[in-house]
Amino acid sequence: MKRFPATFIVPLTVLSLALAWALTLGEKMRWLHEFDARNEEIARHAQSLLSANPRTASEAVDGSVARFDALKKVRSSRSLIHLALCLGDQAAESTTGLNGWQRLCERPPEARHAETLEVGELVARMNASEWQDSRGRTWQLLVFQDQGSLPADTRGAFLRNWLGLVFFLALSTAILIGQARNWLLTYALSLYRALRQKAAGRIPLLPVTSELPLSRSVEQLTAKILRLPVAPQSPPATANPDKISEPLADADLLRLDELTRGRRMIVVANREPYIHNRRNGGIEVQRPASGLVTALEPVLRHSGGLWVAHGSGSADAETSDENGMIGVPPGLPSYQLKRIWLSQREEQGYYYGFANEGLWPLCHLAHQSPHFRLQDWQEYRRVNARFASEIPEEWLDERSLLLVQDYHFALVPRLLKDRRGVGKISLFWHIPWPTAEKFRICPWAEELLHGMLGSGLIGFHTLTHCRNFLESCERLLEARVDRENLSVTYRGHETKVRAFPIGIDTAPVRKLDEREVGELKTRYGVGNLPFIAVGVDRLDYTKGLLERVAGVERFLEKYPRYRGEFCWIQIASPSRTTIPAYQDLSLQLEHAIQRVNDRFGDASLGYLPIRLLARHHDWEEIRWFYQMGQVALVTPLHDGMNLVAKEYVWCQSEERGSLVLSRFAGASQELTDALLVNPYSAEEIADSLDQAFSMSESERIRRMRAMKERIARHSAFSWANDLIEATLESSRETAPSPLPGVRVRTGT
Repeated sequence: MKRFPATFIVPLTVLSLALAWALTLGEKMRWLHEFDARNEEIARHAQSLLSANPRTASEAVDGSVARFDALKKVRSSRSLIHLALCLGDQAAESTTGLNGWQRLCERPPEARHAETLEVGELVARMNASEWQDSRGRTWQLLVFQDQGSLPADTRGAFLRNWLGLVFFLALSTAILIGQARNWLLTYALSLYRALRQKAAGRIPLLPVTSELPLSRSVEQLTAKILRLPVAPQSPPATANPDKISEPLADADLLRLDELTRGRRMIVVANREPYIHNRRNGGIEVQRPASGLVTALEPVLRHSGGLWVAHGSGSADAETSDENGMIGVPPGLPSYQLKRIWLSQREEQGYYYGFANEGLWPLCHLAHQSPHFRLQDWQEYRRVNARFASEIPEEWLDERSLLLVQDYHFALVPRLLKDRRGVGKISLFWHIPWPTAEKFRICPWAEELLHGMLGSGLIGFHTLTHCRNFLESCERLLEARVDRENLSVTYRGHETKVRAFPIGIDTAPVRKLDEREVGELKTRYGVGNLPFIAVGVDRLDYTKGLLERVAGVERFLEKYPRYRGEFCWIQIASPSRTTIPAYQDLSLQLEHAIQRVNDRFGDASLGYLPIRLLARHHDWEEIRWFYQMGQVALVTPLHDGMNLVAKEYVWCQSEERGSLVLSRFAGASQELTDALLVNPYSAEEIADSLDQAFSMSESERIRRMRAMKERIARHSAFSWANDLIEATLESSRETAPSPLPGVRVRTGT
């Protein structure tokens, strides 16, 4: 415990001494007053006795002494020591042993009252009582009480008073400090959470009101800071954000705090949440377009932890320390990012080769043949082993929580399980899982399943993908599959398989007014065109971009009234540009768009029905871009979830937006109020565009509101909560011996 500073102890000590001294002086004055009152009482008794039988002074005095001796015994007064009697200015009699008292009688009567003097070796308090007898003579009785105990009593009283005050002040101060500390902690915690929400891009709840001095000015400053726009680059606020998610978000955050309390959360993913690149002589921070980042990054921003990823940025190394560590988000770090550096050979074989020329087309129904090469597989194994081994030891213990992400790291769960004391492990597979027959195409299918089943939990977006995975385990491994409880027992270890539809961060997004939408249209070169559709995708053959162009072309053919008044603006982030299939897609897309623009555009007016923006984008741009389009085209040929659909709905105003969504995207199972289409059908896309633009406002609001409510209930935080909770309940070990009914692999 830290010591109190001298500035606190010294004033407390001085105050306690002063108060103790004041109390002691008060007690002394009270004691002297009581002393004098007792002397006067004794004198009155003596006076009554002497007045009743004044035969001789000696006799009277002796008699009074005897009576006062009895009175002392009755009252247990040990301080009465002597009595003396003066007649006028003459000494009369005294009790035995009182020497030199005669000179007191020589004083004037008024000088014999309430005096402290020495009587032999004693210090006595003298009081005088005066009366006249029947003869008119003036008598004065002098009463002496021992005052020798007073100095000792004074010192003792002072010590007792001071110790008592010290105890009282210390206790009161401790209680006050404890209460103040509780107030401060409550206020600081609420302020901390508000700032974390602010850093996470959420609309923060203001800290609770405190009763501390000066808290009003602090609260006003805090409120001013927290109410600043989340994105300073955005236009000024003119509308209130949606409130639909706030109670649900608060409950999700509380649940997340409870699940992760005392645990180290570690995310292992290929994609890093923040990329540092050199550009125009400086360093820019880019947040990549990734559904995984969209879902998981807000969770780590809130709860803290470690994100392990491939450091792919041109300035990543110089912005990290010697261990590849850096605190993120930039400017207000709340968790750690560990970057792992890959050689060109490793990146080519592991990422571009096995993961994206092999597993990616294998798992998607996009009619692209997978390519599996031994060298790529060897690099994939080597990189998986590196990621599993380079997680810092200080982050691993029995309470650590490892969330391995996606098809890049199918082998990591088993490698981590083989390390001792690494806590709970889960793997979330963000892309579809193919049928067992298709998965068997991979020459190393068994090794992949073996690695994946090292985790206690495997998550997919949909129940269909779960069932496909169970079938693959049943067909390819000597494993027991429980289809009813969705689990696989392999080599004595049970792995649960669950569907967790991934969500987005549901922080309210400010809605643009018509003036601001008009400014955005001008910025993107579409002027005052009344019908705008938007799209946001990676440049990937699974996203159905060529088929989307065909659908827009058919829309302009079939509904000519939209010509010259419609534009589809597509942001397409370049992706995997070294892979031939992606290079071919880029060329084909440019040619297809050029064909439609030549056919329906007007060069004299600068009108183009399709505008392609082949560049990277971030959330700061996209959340406003979404609001420019009355319609979003999200038509992948096959997708595990597709969070663009959810982001568009969440950002768009209810009265303005409509969503055209592929039936083959996982999001279609949740967003059933979207206009669902077959992405291969140009007719369906064309008709859905017309339906979206001509829809009544009430129908549009009903659909958008229903989808917003669904998204709010299944946010990124609720997804993370479900995934973490299931992970904590997983990893049940069973007997390693074969059990009856074990499925044996059939075929090769």
